[in-house]
Formats: sequence, structure tokens, C-alpha cells
Amino acid sequence: MGSAARLSIILTLVVSAGACGKKLGPSEIPTLSTEVFTGTLNPLGASHHGFTVNYVPNTTDASMTLTSLTTVADGSVPAITIGLAFGNLNGSVCARAPSYTRVAVSVGQELPTVDQPFPAGLFCVQIFDNPDSPTVTEPLRYSLTVVHY
Repeated sequence: MGSAARLSIILTLVVSAGACGKKLGPSEIPTLSTEVFTGTLNPLGASHHGFTVNYVPNTTDASMTLTSLTTVADGSVPAITIGLAFGNLNGSVCARAPSYTRVAVSVGQELPTVDQPFPAGLFCVQIFDNPDSPTVTEPLRYSLTVVHY
């Protein structure tokens, strides 16, 4: 048998063996999740919400968007920016990650985690009034969306 024939048999065996491998289980198939969080933000305050990234085989990007911001008193829309951050959730504490923190975000602005993906695990998103340059003067209702795997 010539070397070309042996190579052809070896390649056929390798391809066949790969085709007989196990199928990916549900925890290994990335499923895009969209979570909407709501709450109230007070002057100089912060609020956070936990979420779980389930994409185990690799790392993945995520994004957050402030979808609405209105006053509790009369429902008007303030012309301000607020802070948003991704972080690590440790018990009841959301530790903001500096590379994922923005201190001046407008309603409708999407903040992706491009080039800094998440591994599988428990994380948080935090909305806050920037203590270095506060903009929240009265309680505000907010809605924010987090998209992740």
C-alpha cells in the first residue's frame, strides 16, 4: 500500500472518529439571554442586580443598556447621565470592575464588553449616582437591560 493510500485511510479514520463524538449538552450550547432589571436610584445611591453567565466552553461578550430613567415624583424624564458598571457579585456586594465602569451614561446608550469577555459565572450590573460628580437630585425609577450568554 502506497503512502497516499495510507494517508487517505488515516484521514478517513480521523474524520469518522470526530463525527462519532458526543453531542453538545444543553449547558454547552450558548443561549443568548436578555434580562431587564428595574428599581429606584436615590441621590448619591447605588443599586445592583445579579445575573449568571452560562456559556461554559469559552468566554463571551455582554452588554448593558439604560432603557429608561424617570422621576418617582411625577414620571418626568431628567436630562442627566448616571453611572453603570459590570462587576463581580460577592454575597450582597457588587464590586464594580474598573474596565467595565462608565460614570456618565445616557438613556439608550448600549455599553458592550468588547475585547473583555466574561467567563461562566455569577456577575452583577450596578447603576449609581457618580459620587465625584453627582447628577441625581431626587429618587429616580430606572430600567436597564443586560444581554449575555
